[in-house]
Amino acid sequence: MLDLTGFQSFAFTTGRKTMTVARYGVRFSKAAVLQLGMPEYVNVLINYDKKQFVLKVTNAGDPQKVQFLNSKKKRKEVQ
Repeated sequence: MLDLTGFQSFAFTTGRKTMTVARYGVRFSKAAVLQLGMPEYVNVLINYDKKQFVLKVTNAGDPQKVQFLNSKKKRKEVQ
């Protein structure tokens, strides 16, 4: 049985808070980015055995950071 301790439901609704997983990447809608708190940097953590991934908000000083949201761009969607 999969341990889901700490996870919360994420409402996938067309035109609203969506995360799309495709062959070549993951895309977050503007509403999803806003719900995540519009982080500029995240850590991407992957559990290959359980086929799970987590985005963990971090800061510019973190050596494992990945830029998530470019605050200089008007478009708030992330791919």
